[in-house]
Amino acid sequence: MPKIISERLIYILLFIFPLLVVRQWFLPGLPQTHDAETHVSRAAVFSKSILEGNIFPRWAGPLNWRYGTPSIMFLYPGLSYFSALIHLATKMQFITIFKLLMVLGYIGSGFVWYRWMRTLRFELFPAFVSTLFYLLAPYRLVNIFVRGALGEHIGFFFFPLIMLMATKLWQTGKTLYASGLALSVAGLILSHNLSALMYLPLVVVYPIVLIGIHREKPIQLKIYFGSILLGLSLSALFWLPAILESKYTLASWMFDAQQGYTTNFLAFRQLIWSPWGYGWSEPGIDRDGMSFQVGIAQWLVLLTGIGLLIKFSKQELLLLKFGLALVIAGIFLSLPISLPLWRWISLLQKFQFPWRFLSLIVIGSSLMAAIVADKFKHSKIISLALLISPIIFTIAYWNIAGPSNLTEQFLAVDYVGTSDTGETTPVWAIRFQEKFPKAPVEIVSAEGTVEIKNINKLMQKHEFEISANAASIIVDNTLYFPGWKVYVDEVETSIGYQDENWRGLITFPVSAGEHSVKVLFEETRLRKFANALSMISVGILLGLFIKKEKYVYNG
Repeated sequence: MPKIISERLIYILLFIFPLLVVRQWFLPGLPQTHDAETHVSRAAVFSKSILEGNIFPRWAGPLNWRYGTPSIMFLYPGLSYFSALIHLATKMQFITIFKLLMVLGYIGSGFVWYRWMRTLRFELFPAFVSTLFYLLAPYRLVNIFVRGALGEHIGFFFFPLIMLMATKLWQTGKTLYASGLALSVAGLILSHNLSALMYLPLVVVYPIVLIGIHREKPIQLKIYFGSILLGLSLSALFWLPAILESKYTLASWMFDAQQGYTTNFLAFRQLIWSPWGYGWSEPGIDRDGMSFQVGIAQWLVLLTGIGLLIKFSKQELLLLKFGLALVIAGIFLSLPISLPLWRWISLLQKFQFPWRFLSLIVIGSSLMAAIVADKFKHSKIISLALLISPIIFTIAYWNIAGPSNLTEQFLAVDYVGTSDTGETTPVWAIRFQEKFPKAPVEIVSAEGTVEIKNINKLMQKHEFEISANAASIIVDNTLYFPGWKVYVDEVETSIGYQDENWRGLITFPVSAGEHSVKVLFEETRLRKFANALSMISVGILLGLFIKKEKYVYNG
């Protein structure tokens, strides 16, 4: 392909071109997408909680009609936390921050994918073509323009970043890349736990590819996997409680009872072609309002790569097989033929929608695009076709559905949803509250008169005073979840949360007299352990940064 292409020009194009694709995200207001409102509302909750002194927020008090929800404990907190910090530092609106992260995530994903391809020793043009395929895969455009799925979208940034750090660590053995690999693994987990569940197995098997394509002495596997484990421990404050305390939520019951994955498999023809739309994924084939096509350009590359299998070198063949394996896995897991596997492996059911595995096809086909482009780099016609085909076949999709009528005030202040589908609701409560409580604190039963005054209700701390002339039962209109404790006159008292008339809410007794009450959401032993593990890991990471110019092995 033309020698006029330089690395500098490519970097300029990788900045400008994504801006053209997402140009409509710069229009005023929030674009209409499926998930935008939940991301904005969570960021607002994090901001309020941090302002109240909660270093790592775990309870969303304003949500669920002000009864609160533990949803932010289970739904990838990294982006909400980062958004909150940006807001607190700049006073930027949460809607603007959401749009900014979508745009920067898209641009950044192109840069790191390109760097990964270059680190795999592809020349400029094949690496650039591969990056275009990665940026313009239809499923990625669905996540941006239709779903507004910020977490999954940012997952497409962290995956190539992880692979880039892993490759550089393997090639150089420098501690700088060991710490980079650990940080990027932690970033992926905190940004989107389902993407982490999907991508981390690829990182685990990646050394097989690296051993095959690099002839220099590889690093010790314990260094490689030690870096991955460090990333896991860095993010343990999130995923460890999220996994072990999910038994207190409706998640398992919902997945077992609804088995939504069984009705959201795709037909193979949808992978070849399905019309673009801004609707939802509906149970049953041919009822979907959104597109699940792999992409015409992607199919052409896949077929070309398969057709030329015998003409690749051993190193090219290994990468091709890796990419092809990802494509086959993505296709298989999205089709009904994989249903027995979904039923056998309960972990798969956490993905809810089999079409999420289109992400594997995006990665695999983009990797194969680099190999095919490298094979035909001396053919101007084929090179030009590879360059423009992903643009031509997707340019009609570079549009938002339109502006949303959701305002900053509504999402950041007035929003009363749960920011999920109810799966994080405590098992002893109803799935969704439907109206505001009459008051933050009420009387369940009393043998005399009771006065509740001086109520100060923060996110994870409620304080008030009670004056009762007889023993009484009080309800704090907050859903109970492990960690909530009630202190009456600085003494912890028993909590009830299964009163059929106050289902799932915190009830507690008080004796006759004047009382000062505090209702606090504290860390459980498990959360304290997870926090400590993450803090220790931060110390280890700082040690690696200090030694960033040194090697972790003697090559």
